[in-house]
Amino acid sequence: MELREYLSNSSDLLPASIRNPQFEIRNLFSNPRPSTLDSRPLHGFTLVELLVVIAIIGILVALLLPAIQAAREAARRSQCVNNLKQIGTALLNYESARKKYPPARYGSDGSGGKCNPCKLLPATVREQATSGFVLLMPYMEGSELFTLAKVDLDGLWQDGPTYEMTWRDADRKRLVVLRPPVLVCPSDRSGPVLQDINYEGNDLAAEGVNPAIGSYAFSQGTIGPPLTSDTKCGNTGMFLYCIPRVLRQISDGTSKTFCVGEVVASDTNDGVNIWSKAVRLQSCMRTTTNPLNAPPGDQTYPYVTAGTAIQIASFGSDHSAGANFVYVDGHVSFISDNVDINAYQAASTINRATTKASDGTFDVADPVQ
Repeated sequence: MELREYLSNSSDLLPASIRNPQFEIRNLFSNPRPSTLDSRPLHGFTLVELLVVIAIIGILVALLLPAIQAAREAARRSQCVNNLKQIGTALLNYESARKKYPPARYGSDGSGGKCNPCKLLPATVREQATSGFVLLMPYMEGSELFTLAKVDLDGLWQDGPTYEMTWRDADRKRLVVLRPPVLVCPSDRSGPVLQDINYEGNDLAAEGVNPAIGSYAFSQGTIGPPLTSDTKCGNTGMFLYCIPRVLRQISDGTSKTFCVGEVVASDTNDGVNIWSKAVRLQSCMRTTTNPLNAPPGDQTYPYVTAGTAIQIASFGSDHSAGANFVYVDGHVSFISDNVDINAYQAASTINRATTKASDGTFDVADPVQ
């Protein structure tokens, strides 16, 4: 029986909508009724769902942020290590070329005692405070900076009355405000210049010149603070006023004696560290009398004063739990804040059998620079 005939005979059984004999099969499939699912109205996130998503994102950020910060600090610490390696290499090359190490300060300040040999230097040299970092510049791709200092003609930061004003020419003023990147630890939170331009050690304050600071200092040894007659020229470490060390004096061994370390708060009066100037127990010169990372300005430790400043001459860093040091052989080590104070002090001396003042040697026939 044909479908059309069947439908005609069964019209009473069909819905009214398809009783028409002209109904065709295709009508069965046209305009299907929407499903219940399709007819439900669409909507976005509810407030609760949104808050849950935000909370999850916050938790993930909280978990990831310390890892990101740790990775950044690791990168900064690595750059600091590279800086110190460059300084260590410069010291090795200086010694190789001159058969001695540079002094921390190229000159003295008229002191007697063990600083008497400094009085044998030429008048234009003997009382300047040019730092050993300036002397190292030719060995750290900084020959132009070294040339600006004119160390054999008044140099920098003259204390002597005859040359106190003549050294303040345009070249030297330009030099002291420059900040070599190799002398800056990326983790150091200090600003690029002194916070107090009128700090008593800034002889250029009246001229509006604020000198740049650095993140590193030479190791004088274990004597001072307080200040004694041996702090400047008879100390136990690698670097003194005007008197250079020679390799044979380092009886502890070059791999056991550190020579340069990090410092903090370099832009403050308490922790001042002008990179171009060297002064005992402050700019570019530190000791291990006080513990590593002892905070500058803390009067519970031995200290010296400079105006209102409380200077404890400690090494330290803005890294976590210690500081980086470069040793005489050129390798760099991170020393923990928890280091035994006796071991720490022994590592800063050239002869750990004694922490008494050492006798510096000075050969006038062989100029410092």
